[in-house]
Amino acid sequence: MTPRETQLRTRIHELSSQIADQRQVLANLEKELSVTQGQLNTILDPFARFPRDISSAVLLLCLPEGDIPKTDIAAVPLLFLGVSRSWRKIALSTPALWTGISIPTIVRPKFELLVNFWIARAGSLPLRMSLHGELYALSPVIQSHLEARVHSLELYFPNKPEPEWFQTPDLHAPFPFIETVTIGQEKNPVSSSGWSFSQWYERDAWTCTRLLECFPNAVEFVVDKISFRTLPANLHNTSTHDNLKILHLGRFVEGASFRVAGLLRHVNLPSLERLEIGYCQDEADLGHILAFLQRSPSPLRSFSMTFLTRLPLYDLSGLLPHVTELDLRCLSDAERDNFIVSLMSGLSSSDMFWNLSSLTLRGRQPSNAWTYQHVLNALYAWHASPRPPMRALQLLWGPESVDMALAPTPDVVGAIRDFAAAGIHIHVGPEGRNLI
Repeated sequence: MTPRETQLRTRIHELSSQIADQRQVLANLEKELSVTQGQLNTILDPFARFPRDISSAVLLLCLPEGDIPKTDIAAVPLLFLGVSRSWRKIALSTPALWTGISIPTIVRPKFELLVNFWIARAGSLPLRMSLHGELYALSPVIQSHLEARVHSLELYFPNKPEPEWFQTPDLHAPFPFIETVTIGQEKNPVSSSGWSFSQWYERDAWTCTRLLECFPNAVEFVVDKISFRTLPANLHNTSTHDNLKILHLGRFVEGASFRVAGLLRHVNLPSLERLEIGYCQDEADLGHILAFLQRSPSPLRSFSMTFLTRLPLYDLSGLLPHVTELDLRCLSDAERDNFIVSLMSGLSSSDMFWNLSSLTLRGRQPSNAWTYQHVLNALYAWHASPRPPMRALQLLWGPESVDMALAPTPDVVGAIRDFAAAGIHIHVGPEGRNLI
C-alpha cells in the first residue's frame, strides 16, 4: 500500500467518525427538541392542567353512548393516543376507557397484540366485548378473555343463510362470568337501502336458545335484528334458564319489525323479572307469548310489548299478577282507542293488573277526545281504591303527529293536572312535549 493510499484511508476513517458523532449530536438535539415541545404543549394545553380525575372524566364522556368502542385509530379511545403525550398518558391511565372493545372474530396476529394491550389497560375492571363475523373462527386470544374477564358479550353474526349463520364450535363451553348476552345479526353490507324485512334471513329459535346455554349465569339476554321462523307444532324443544331475569326480544323499528315471539316456545324462565317484546304481529305470536307466561310463571315485574293484534287484556292480566310496570305500543290507530278504553275500564272496575304503578301507552297518533275521559275516570277510581298508588301514567304518540285537534280538552287537562300535582308523573302528548 502506498503512503498516499494510507493517507486517504485514514482521512476517510476520520470523516466517518466525525459524521457519526454529528449524527448522534443531531439525534440528541431532536430528542431534546421533542421533549421541550411536549413540555410547552403541556403548558399551553388547558386539558393537561386539569386534575387527573377531571381529565379522565372528560375522556370518558367522549365514548360512544350505548355502543362498545371499536379498534379504530380514528375513533376513541385509540384516537386519544395520537393527540399529545399528555393526552396519551391520561388515556392510558384511565382504565374505564378500555373496558369495552368491539372486534372482528377473524384477526391477524398483530391484531391479537392490540387486543391484549387494550384489555390490559382496563386493569381489573369488568369487560364488555362485541364480536362480529364468523364465530366458528374465534381467535384463541379472544376465547381466553371470554373465559376469564368478560362480563358482557355481544355476538353479531353475518346475515347469511343457514347453516353458515350458526357455526360456533368454539362457544360450546360454558362461560360462567358472562352476565349479559346480546345475540344479533349484522345488516348485509351490499345493501345500501334502509331497513327492509326482506333483506334479513329468518332464523331457527331453538338454535338461538341452544347458544344461550353457553352462558349459565347470564341474567340478561338481548335479541337484536333477528326474526325467528315459525316451526311445526311438534318441534317444541325447551330449556330452562334459572338465572335469567331480563329478556329483551328485539326492538320496534318503523319499516323493519322482527318477529321474535317464537323464541318463547323454547325457554322456561322461572326467575324472569323484566320482559320486552319488540313486535307481536298476529294471533300466532300472541299465542306464543300467552303460552310462555302460562307455562313459565315468574316474578315478572315489568312487561313491554309492541303489538298489532287485539290483546285479551283479562287473560294477560291473569298471567301477569306481579307486574308493576306496563309499557304497550299499539300500531293500529283503529284498535288503539278501543284498547285504551278497555284497559281503563278494566282498571276502574276490576282487579285487572292489581299491582300496577306505572303505565305507558304509545301510538302513532293522538287518541280521540272521548278516550281521555276514560283515562280520567280510571285515575279517579284508582285514587279511591286500595290499589298500590300510581307513580306514572304516560300517553305518548309519535313526534311525526301534527293532528293536535285530538289533544285533551282544557277541562280534562286541568283535572289531570290535579293528579299530577298530587305526585303522579303524567305525560300526555308527543314524547318531546307534555300537554299536561
